Amino acid sequence: SSLASTVLSSLASTGVAPPYPPDASPFCPKYHPIHDGNVYDPSGPLQDKSGLWHTWEDDGAWSHWTSHDLVHWDGSFKQSTHFGADTGSVSPTPSGVYAFWPIMSGPGRGAIGSAKATDDSLTNWTHRGPTILMPARINTGYRDPVRAFSHGGKWWVGVGCGSKE
Repeated sequence: SSLASTVLSSLASTGVAPPYPPDASPFCPKYHPIHDGNVYDPSGPLQDKSGLWHTWEDDGAWSHWTSHDLVHWDGSFKQSTHFGADTGSVSPTPSGVYAFWPIMSGPGRGAIGSAKATDDSLTNWTHRGPTILMPARINTGYRDPVRAFSHGGKWWVGVGCGSKE
């Protein structure tokens, strides 16, 4: 066990820093809000007008984390935004900040849910329900919406999906 792993484990037990799995990939950030040895995708990060960084860890709860330096994070896995239980994205747009996540409804059914931030601290959200419905030709998975992007004068959200055909 390295000194860094020991220090991080000690900090984790005090609640100052999340645990860092000692055998994790060298590509896994060492300072990262992760729930356990399984690195769930942090959604974001994005920086607000004050310079504060935000990310959401999506181990079934989408807990909100903030940082001034991308090394030290404040947040709690016990607080939830209730965005859903899977990977998604948080997107700043000209009309506000939106979160997108998959709503899994069984094989061949699903949608992408969304919420819009109602405050500058990105802690309060208006849930908009199923926003991007699964096209009929998709019959195997509809998940992992990416950050919204502008193209050709319209805003788009890419979604991972497939067809068995």
